[in-house]
Amino acid sequence: MNTKSVGEENEVCLAMAFRAPKAGTYEVPALDIRVIEWTSERNPAIAAVAPETAAQVLTAGPVTVTVKSLRAPLVAALAAPLLLLGGGLLFWRRRRRDAARREVKESSPEEQGRALLHEARRHRLDGNYYSFYRVLRQTYDLAARVSGRLDERLCIRLDQRIKDTGYRAYRPSEDDLEGDFKEVEQRIGQMNQRP
Repeated sequence: MNTKSVGEENEVCLAMAFRAPKAGTYEVPALDIRVIEWTSERNPAIAAVAPETAAQVLTAGPVTVTVKSLRAPLVAALAAPLLLLGGGLLFWRRRRRDAARREVKESSPEEQGRALLHEARRHRLDGNYYSFYRVLRQTYDLAARVSGRLDERLCIRLDQRIKDTGYRAYRPSEDDLEGDFKEVEQRIGQMNQRP
């Protein structure tokens, strides 16, 4: 309640608030507010007003209030920045990966081979054997292209391992992983030696 006096006039502002427990439509009933004349000499303290006390009655009609849930706008307000952040992160990762691939393509065959072997090793340590064998095959193709020597037996074995790990969920043994890696690594080391 706020009161304000200007000269002989007094202004009283009474604000009433209702709290809705959940979203929905609520009916606020009509209110009768009794206003009694107040003088501090006659009425030192009022605990209750008897119905027969002379008073001015202010009537407020019934009001229908619709309370909407803040959940949907709140979820949208939180989800939009997260989606933008996620999209930005994916875009940034893709740009970094593409830049790294461009660097690999612009470097010498030996540097490309070392970078591809490093990538294959990283996939192996992560347990992603399908990607390991795909990069290993890509590394071997580089060595075969530069050296001019193609080992059909190794190509068939790497292609079979790609199919097995990618489509059959085959987990190669550590001996197979290490043997295939060492063989391709040896081909990278020999790629500048002409037949």
